[in-house]
Amino acid sequence: TWETHRFSMAAAQGPAASLLALVKNEILETVINYVAKLSKDRDGWRVLVVDQTALKLISSCCRMSDIMEHGITLVEDIRKSRKPLVEFEAIYLVKPTIENARAIQKDFDSRLMYRAVHVFFLDAAAENVMDVLQDGSSRLAKVIKTCKELSLGFLPLESQVFTLDRPHALHDAFSPKSRGEPTDQIASQIACVCATLGESPIIRYQSGGRSQNARLALAIQQRVDLLRTYNPKMMASAQSKRRSQLLIIDRGTDLMSPLLHELTYQAAVYDMLDITDDSFDLTYEDGQGRQQTRKIILNEEDELWVSQRHQHLSSVSENVNRAFKDFTKRKEAETGKPAGDARSNLKALMSKMPQYRAAMLQRSVHFELANQVNKAFTKKRKLCTPVEQHREHGMEQE
Repeated sequence: TWETHRFSMAAAQGPAASLLALVKNEILETVINYVAKLSKDRDGWRVLVVDQTALKLISSCCRMSDIMEHGITLVEDIRKSRKPLVEFEAIYLVKPTIENARAIQKDFDSRLMYRAVHVFFLDAAAENVMDVLQDGSSRLAKVIKTCKELSLGFLPLESQVFTLDRPHALHDAFSPKSRGEPTDQIASQIACVCATLGESPIIRYQSGGRSQNARLALAIQQRVDLLRTYNPKMMASAQSKRRSQLLIIDRGTDLMSPLLHELTYQAAVYDMLDITDDSFDLTYEDGQGRQQTRKIILNEEDELWVSQRHQHLSSVSENVNRAFKDFTKRKEAETGKPAGDARSNLKALMSKMPQYRAAMLQRSVHFELANQVNKAFTKKRKLCTPVEQHREHGMEQE
């Protein structure tokens, strides 16, 4: 779409093809472990230098412990002044911009910053970017060991949801003051998603509307065709009888949805509560009836969140309780179910188990979260619902 910078795509190979897992593997294996294999000191420590885009990408799918386990001792911002660490090799993971290329070169203008340099661009680099790195008169040219282009020009949000992280895409596409349509950049980013998934999709676009759809479809096709020559999985996908499909439509096909309250759990939580960076402070009652305040992060490590986020709000509380009862029954079956009064002893024992406490916490959090959203919606319902229904159906409730 042009009007929104958030996209979703389910890969043809099924739900197991998690974008988060694929991007994490690309960072750890194709970048960090690749450099480790090239190094004489295979088990040694290295420095990771990133820009803001790469930092967001890493944070979306990796923990700090993940990259430390793969030999990264320090993560530094390419924009900030840094002390030379000549005993370490450095991995630069950045967008392929002329500014980043000059920043890398500047690190070596007056002294040796790192023992060796490995540069990984998140997407294809233009010739002028590569020319900066290939300047034979700089110290950089003598220490650079690797320069590779990746297909990571997007930001994964969930296992099958990603964003191109282009908050000004609407302005760039339609404003008379725009400096130009971002067709090529968007096409390159979407092609990166296809390459990461190993997909060479059939591209279909909405005809009879704005010409951007056709131009974007053609640009994506050209970029996918180019990437396919280097990607065996994309080549196999192109020859498959069950190819995935990429649909390009604009907001004109559905003008009303952005103006209506969506009442699935995830949409309602983000719409009606104060959520910042997928986290918030929640006051709830724990399993012992005590009031607790805890910082909650809504991500795919929370099994209840993943299972309930697309369910209608009205059924979430009931589903959460049912899931917790099922968990309790499974644990009782695993531990053994004694008869009579001994059953209370079993429950006391289970309450001390880490898995049980974690399940209790999840149940309390989502039960309270669903209640808070229901209360917030109840306050807005009398004001918003009649107006929204009238706007959608063109008639009053009566």
